Amino acid sequence: MTFTVIDKLTGVDADQIKIIRNESWASHLRARDVDGWALMDYGQLMLLDDLNQIAYPPEGRFEIVWDNGESITGAAVTIGECQAEWMADPD
Repeated sequence: MTFTVIDKLTGVDADQIKIIRNESWASHLRARDVDGWALMDYGQLMLLDDLNQIAYPPEGRFEIVWDNGESITGAAVTIGECQAEWMADPD
């Protein structure tokens, strides 16, 4: 199952580049090398770059909308296939 990350400040898809450039929790990531969003197996949302750096957003900052239309806000969410695909081949 895939998901979309909604920025609760704007109400639209989260702009990863803008977040990296403007929010302290993600400022260590490289905007030109942003990989995207992923979910840990216990449900923590994280933003990744191609240099294997990870940033964890503050709880409640984003909303996760699954491709089936279900919506979840907060840190604890049910993991879908997207995380398993990301973890399957780290090369």
